[in-house]
Amino acid sequence: MALRFILKMMGCEKQREATWGDLDELGRLLQIVDDVLDYEDDAVASEQNCLSTADRDVYLGQLLEGLSNEETYRLFGRARSVLVLAIAHARKKATQLLAQTSMDQGGKFPRNY
Repeated sequence: MALRFILKMMGCEKQREATWGDLDELGRLLQIVDDVLDYEDDAVASEQNCLSTADRDVYLGQLLEGLSNEETYRLFGRARSVLVLAIAHARKKATQLLAQTSMDQGGKFPRNY
């Protein structure tokens, strides 16, 4: 919702939707990126974060699938912009968090990530 609102305020909602597709889903994925990057700070401040829920691994998997390298480049180009780099950092951290979950569960990697 926030992404759609911002794009609407900028006057480019329809153009971005035509290029990017489902803005609400993309906004949700970008919120997961934010939650991954802010995870530790949010935990200390008792802030809401999707990684603090029972569905943590589901959200991490959705990030890895929905904003893969290929999809990120398709959406935002190959330039090393702040957004592309932030998504890449979140993907790396998500992979590490899933691996940590795997170790905690005796080496069984959750789902097929």
